[in-house]
Amino acid sequence: MNEEIGLRIQQVRKKKGLSRGDLADMSGISPKFIFQIEKQGFGFSVDTLMQLTRVLETSYDYLLEGHTEF
Repeated sequence: MNEEIGLRIQQVRKKKGLSRGDLADMSGISPKFIFQIEKQGFGFSVDTLMQLTRVLETSYDYLLEGHTEF
């Protein structure tokens, strides 16, 4: 399940045409940490998740559970 969260983050990022560097710049999260989140899907805080949902303009529900389309 954790890897699915990372995969959904990666899919949304790519669908929006953003590189990891772009997402890092927009979110204030390091590119290395974004890579780790996308590949492992864990190790991030609720604050980090909130920042990613804002920048990616998606929902927590989608990233965590895959229930709704972004």
